[in-house]
Amino acid sequence: MEPKSRSVLAHEGNDGRHIRILFLQKLKLRRSLETCIMRSFNLEQLSKHSTESSAYIAINGHVYDVTDFLEAHPGGKRVILPVLGTDASAVFKLYHSEWLLPKYQSLIIGTFEGYNADADSTDGAEQSFGNLVAFAEPGWCHGQPSAFYKESHCRLRKWARSLVEMYIMPYVQDWEAAGVVPRTLYEKFGKEGFLSCVVGMTPWQDFLPHDPPCGIARTEWNIFHEIVVADELARCGSVGTGATLTLGPSIALPCIINYGSRSMENIIKEVLLGEKTICLAITEPYAGSDVANIQTSAVLSPDGKRFVVNGEKKWITNGAWADYFVVAVRTGKEGMNGISLLLLTREMAGLSTRPMCCQGNVGSGTAFVIFENVEVPFENLIGELHKGFKCIMSCSLL
Repeated sequence: MEPKSRSVLAHEGNDGRHIRILFLQKLKLRRSLETCIMRSFNLEQLSKHSTESSAYIAINGHVYDVTDFLEAHPGGKRVILPVLGTDASAVFKLYHSEWLLPKYQSLIIGTFEGYNADADSTDGAEQSFGNLVAFAEPGWCHGQPSAFYKESHCRLRKWARSLVEMYIMPYVQDWEAAGVVPRTLYEKFGKEGFLSCVVGMTPWQDFLPHDPPCGIARTEWNIFHEIVVADELARCGSVGTGATLTLGPSIALPCIINYGSRSMENIIKEVLLGEKTICLAITEPYAGSDVANIQTSAVLSPDGKRFVVNGEKKWITNGAWADYFVVAVRTGKEGMNGISLLLLTREMAGLSTRPMCCQGNVGSGTAFVIFENVEVPFENLIGELHKGFKCIMSCSLL
């Protein structure tokens, strides 16, 4: 289902709602009465449509018929009237994000001959990028000198922002309201290589299933590239959406990457391609930040071939749907020297999950994870026996 637009709901009270209804009715009528044939406009032709009865504007090379949209414009028609019949691309970018445009594709009636895409390029550190409102963007986005952000960071920033604005921004409020982030988003960002950007590995490692985006050299990739990706994702304003995409690859997968056996290597590829999901299961109802005192037990069988896991985890992000679980268990004495890490899969008998309703982090699949006599092969041990606490700390998971 296509998400509802909030732009045309900006007017308060009944007047705003009536205007939106009339706009949609007119748009539906126009679609049913005419077949839109894309035509090309030059500046002279465009300028002939500068009145309220025939209102066209050009944005990013497309010509929009906004005649029926004037009254529904969130800022009122007064602010849009001066740019009717002109190329309004520059003015549009001063006050709007480009992710708004896909919402109004139905208003496109043609292309604008005078649009110069090269002149509008935002590549390079010397050009301003994004919102020009003071302090809305980091200074380096507007050409201020930086010892850390280079030309490759500028290219990455543009790539990441385009993904967020195209696939997240138009829909994120609806996801928040529904409490669900679609699995297809995770799959899409896996295919695009976004998930490979957040595993915390510098330089870019050969085992990652993608090359660095934007033509960045593997040896050039550094932590500031990952910061750029995280910063752009944060612009969507949804903690749950960000957690859905990045928590598994960034806090659970490093345990496999750094300490997993060779038999676990395929998991790295599956997760980063968006084919499988993974979560980190440490926190318990009775042991949250006090990781050294977790109680979930894993008893080794007499023949040494398997562990039997019993206990419960709580507040496990992505746990509601995860395919893989990196679980901290007690295999030895009390304290940090009796903790091990095990890899469990959803198919294992005795493992179950129960979603939790959270005030924040909405849509992230936060869950209880319950273990009832779950049999786990010894080969699923991550790292050394009783050394799981060190694995957790060395992966910077807390």
